[in-house]
Order: sequence, then C-alpha cells, then structure tokens
Amino acid sequence: MRIGQIVILLCLLIFISACSGTTDEATAYQDQYEIIGDEKDELLEDLTDPVVIPEVRGNPEAEEIIIDGIDQEGVEFNASPGRYEITGSITGNLYIYDEHDHLLFHNIIGRSYGVESITVDLDESYTIIADGGFDMVHAAPSTHDFNENNHLTAGVWEVGTDIEPGDYQITTSNGMGFLQIYDSQTDEPKIHEVIGGEFGATKGHVQLEDGQILRITEISQIHFEPL
Repeated sequence: MRIGQIVILLCLLIFISACSGTTDEATAYQDQYEIIGDEKDELLEDLTDPVVIPEVRGNPEAEEIIIDGIDQEGVEFNASPGRYEITGSITGNLYIYDEHDHLLFHNIIGRSYGVESITVDLDESYTIIADGGFDMVHAAPSTHDFNENNHLTAGVWEVGTDIEPGDYQITTSNGMGFLQIYDSQTDEPKIHEVIGGEFGATKGHVQLEDGQILRITEISQIHFEPL
C-alpha cells in the first residue's frame, strides 16, 4: 500500500468515525499501521508460519556458500544447519522451503531493488531456490547483534533471543515493508506496515513478548526504539 492510499484510507476512517464512532480495527490501523482484513490475508496467502531453530544458533556447522554463474533457470541448493545472512547480485527472488515443501520465506534480494540481505535459520532439509535474476548468491554465518544499533533486517527473528521483550517504536529510514508478529498463544499474527522516506515515515508502536517470532519482509531494516 502506497502513502497516497494510506492517506485516502485514513481520511475515510476519520469520516466513518465522526459518523458512528471509531472501531477497534480503525483505531489500530490509524495508530499502529496494522494491516487487517483482505490485505492481510493476501500477504499471508502463500507463506506458512516462520520457524526458528534454537539448536543451530551459534552456528556450529554453518559454512559459507558462494554460488556464481547462475543461469536463467536459477539454482537450487541446501545448507548445513545454522543461522545465515544471505545476499545476492544483481537482483532476484529467493525462496526457502521446508522439508514438506511449505514456503517459509520469500523476498527479492538486490541493492538496486529489493532488500540488501535476509537473515534466517536454515536446516539441512530446507531447499533454497534462487531464480535467474541473480548472477551470484552468497550465504554466510550470521553475526548480527541487535544491541549494536537497535535494528533488525529482513528475515526471521525471535523475541528473547535476537531482541529483548518490551515496548518499541518502529521506524525505517527509507523504503516500505512489513513486520509480522507471530505468537504461539494466538492463531492470527499481527502485521504492521512500515514506511520511511524523505517526506515522512510511519511511527508505529509494538509490544514484544518473550517467545514471539518476527518476520520482516520487503524492507532492508526496521529500527526498534525502546519506549
């Protein structure tokens, strides 16, 4: 959803609120940029719940992978168990499937278009597919430390391991993407839209609880400012 569409939607919600009172859904969207309804269903349509694998943290078996000379048909590969940061050039789609062929993660990676990298836990049974838009894909053991700059990049993260539980304001310096929050105690994830740029940015508020899993897509990084 682009900024112009958001403005139109907010104006409509304000008009409705003036006539009949603001609904909980409208309040959530206005204040926290939460995606609801059909748009939320479309974002989740092809994706299964994200997965973290505690036993691969620390990367005891993770090994650097460099695949170059990728042809138009793309390439399929596997990785030793570990937590990886995956980059690529020029620009292409990267898909990660589990052993049951369920799609765990998809994003376009590339500096000119897409995200700069994705960070995920990988199991040796997972299949990674890079399409023919790439000429090179690089997967390296992740060394990301949230405490260095209070941001998380595109990928899958665990509250209590990668980021401390607490209240945060979420922003980004540029681009547009989504923060999905999965809680084992609820059936439905929350999805927040995050937009940044020269002419303004969203400033949403999220409350993160221990054990929740976060999936960030379509944006290179989100800044989490403790409140």
